[in-house]
Amino acid sequence: MTQNNLLIIIIFVLLTYIALLSPYSIMFLKYQIYIENQSYTPKQNLNKPGEQYQDPEFYLNNAEFVKLDVEGPESIAVPKRGNKIYFALKTGDIHSLATPFITIPRKLLDQALPLKTEYVTTCGRPLGLTMDNDDNLIIADSVKGLLKFDFNSNQLSILTSSFKNSNNTHTKLNFVNDVIVGSDGMIYFTDSTSIAPVFDNSGDWNTLIPSMYTMYTSINEGKLLSFNPKRKETKVLMDGIKYSNGVAFDPNEESIFVAETGACRVYRYWIKGTNKGKSEVFIDNLPGYPDGIDVDFDEGKLYISIFGERNWIVDLIHPYPIIKNLVIRIPYLKLSPQQAGIIVADTQTGKILNYFQSSHPIPTITSTIEYNGKILIGNLLSDFFTIIKKK
Repeated sequence: MTQNNLLIIIIFVLLTYIALLSPYSIMFLKYQIYIENQSYTPKQNLNKPGEQYQDPEFYLNNAEFVKLDVEGPESIAVPKRGNKIYFALKTGDIHSLATPFITIPRKLLDQALPLKTEYVTTCGRPLGLTMDNDDNLIIADSVKGLLKFDFNSNQLSILTSSFKNSNNTHTKLNFVNDVIVGSDGMIYFTDSTSIAPVFDNSGDWNTLIPSMYTMYTSINEGKLLSFNPKRKETKVLMDGIKYSNGVAFDPNEESIFVAETGACRVYRYWIKGTNKGKSEVFIDNLPGYPDGIDVDFDEGKLYISIFGERNWIVDLIHPYPIIKNLVIRIPYLKLSPQQAGIIVADTQTGKILNYFQSSHPIPTITSTIEYNGKILIGNLLSDFFTIIKKK
């Protein structure tokens, strides 16, 4: 046996051994996450993105900011009545902010004093927020399930934390992510993955680790579900989704748009009409990972929050599970998404109308919501939220 052959054998044995170890970034957790990498081939056009994914004006440079005394306003809910907005925080708390509020330009952000927010309630790890028809908070809590905060009684209650599977037995919701309420009171929400949030050293429920691993491994265990408040009934409408995320009605409430973060696309699921119960890919091959989505009913526009642009290394190795097994175990390697942005599409055709970007680094964009002719933008990591004018 030559020296070169021996070296090849040694390298092969070492790589095989490394592939069997726990991923570095989770190997010190008390409870290990079981991950089986799947083969997935993304569509490739990232080297030559079309004109629809260009923003020569960097529209997000025109944004104004609202500085807060808390960090990470991931999702924002606006009631029909009253003078407050509400947002979910990574600490598990929900806070409110009185309106109108003071906005500042980016250049004054570091020097500005934060606005004082008001504590509302504590959940497990709230992600999506919306208001029901009585202006109570409906909360997509990744730890506890689907929750409701009643302002009249000041009580937090669990609406549902499980669903019936094909064997007619109850299965726990692992990662409730986003939620919307119809004009008829029906509630629709997503359950993103079978990997539940992890309780980290800071004392908070960490949702970023399960999210990243779900998308990296390409497991397709995300769901779209409905909850009937009158019947107390939870149903699975769609499954097999690679990390189901944001949800939004079309302007006529005939269908629901669902962000599939792991595949960088948006589904459309029909809840009324001749297509009821059917689904289709509405927008495919997005340039980044879609998070929260929202519809401007008046203008017929779908706002897609891009948490970050796609990572070309991840796209390259997605079809090869054995390579993913090796890469995920490299110490200190971070395959993070790139620049965040907002895609605006037509709700009838799916045509891309705008792709709002910034020439300045934006850590994350997680949600958008229309408010008084403007768009409020949530994020995961910063002590502010952002506002842009509708274009």
